[in-house]
Amino acid sequence: MHRLLEIQCIDLPPLIRVELKERYNVWYSRCRFLSTPDNTEDLPRLVVCPAEHLIHSGNKYHRIKTIAFGNPELLESAFMLGADNFLKDPWNCGELIARSSRFLNAAEIPLCSGTLYYNGFIFHYGKRELVMTPLQNRLLFILMDNVNEFLSCKELSELSRPGNPISKSTLYSEISYIRKALKETLPRNDEKSITIRNSHKRGYMLATAVDNLCKTVDKL
Repeated sequence: MHRLLEIQCIDLPPLIRVELKERYNVWYSRCRFLSTPDNTEDLPRLVVCPAEHLIHSGNKYHRIKTIAFGNPELLESAFMLGADNFLKDPWNCGELIARSSRFLNAAEIPLCSGTLYYNGFIFHYGKRELVMTPLQNRLLFILMDNVNEFLSCKELSELSRPGNPISKSTLYSEISYIRKALKETLPRNDEKSITIRNSHKRGYMLATAVDNLCKTVDKL
């Protein structure tokens, strides 16, 4: 079964990588380690990369959670380009794991009668599984990761398959099926509390009540 790539580490210091493998094997097993970015179709939940790489690339990871690391003098530039967090030299494995933990919890949205959540493989509502393809799971996860925020068709197409974006007609068809899966799986009151909205100019958004999101915040 296809699992969404969780962590992509680019040019991580060798000693950090060794320590992760020896002391934090579970976290290590969730990673792909690269010396340079690739163009695979895997969409990471989190990218960890040198600040220089982020700056020189103009942040190709827009809409993907990113932790940059390196010289503190690059902190401002990295954040200006969309970094979500920064590890100042010198840093250690403990810091990395602490900073990344909030980005790697299971994606979930509490609703009126239950919780819609993604376990890295498939979406569930209680014991019910949303029967969808890997591409549909990926699209719904992207929308959930940016809940109550419009994503353009271009952004969704590129994030769904980096290096090989899907067409606008395919996106429309896949979103229609996701709506159908939500309608068939969720009870009527929860079906009304979470919707995929679309705007001709702005794209698509997974919309839910702010009160629902506050339930998740309260648990942190």
